[in-house]
Amino acid sequence: TWLNLGRPARALAAAREAVAADPENWKAHNALGLARLESDDLGDAAGAFERALKLAPDEPTPRANAALCSFRLGDLPRARARLVRAARLAEQAGRTGELDSVSQLAIELLGERDAYNFIHAVLSANPQAAMTWNNRAVLLRRMGAVDQALESAERALALNPAYAKAHVQRANAL
Repeated sequence: TWLNLGRPARALAAAREAVAADPENWKAHNALGLARLESDDLGDAAGAFERALKLAPDEPTPRANAALCSFRLGDLPRARARLVRAARLAEQAGRTGELDSVSQLAIELLGERDAYNFIHAVLSANPQAAMTWNNRAVLLRRMGAVDQALESAERALALNPAYAKAHVQRANAL
């Protein structure tokens, strides 16, 4: 919540408090990793996500966040493997919709068909995922399906009219 409110220092403090209160709670380590990632402290973010993964190896969320961290560190093979594993775990748990925040990674790391399937799975599970609708627009435009890209950007805007990136994708498709 603190990150969503643009308060990264408060997010970091809250995550540290959570880890101190319960060092065996994977969610606390995942929150710490997200706070570190927000402040571009990639090494410490990676460490926090590694700890979360050790505590909860079958949870898709810390694996997806670790994929994002690996991507930002430039370790594309590891990022790809983690993203694919997160998608598999989320599918098995019936929680694919939770991968909205990493749908752009699918475009960057997977082939077009696999990225499309990833995005389709997220949207099937969570039709309100504005970020993934926007990322669908990016992918479809790259694939040459401009009309479908425009529809996706407009769907993202219908869900979140203030979503600047969706306005850009709409303009790109037009």
